[in-house]
Amino acid sequence: MRPAGIGVGSALRRARLIRGIGLEDAARDTKLRAEHLAAVEDEDFDLLGGEVYVRGTLRTYALYL
Repeated sequence: MRPAGIGVGSALRRARLIRGIGLEDAARDTKLRAEHLAAVEDEDFDLLGGEVYVRGTLRTYALYL
């Protein structure tokens, strides 16, 4: 089990918060659903569907941040 706070989701959440961007703003800017961005930050990738969609969402969100 990995310690809390060092996964990709927490890194993305931290980057978003440091920049002062709200989840709804990030969703609007990336054209991704806020629920999907929250799932990424929570590392609940099963909510996103297939592996290809997970990778695309991660890539889009990371490049945005």
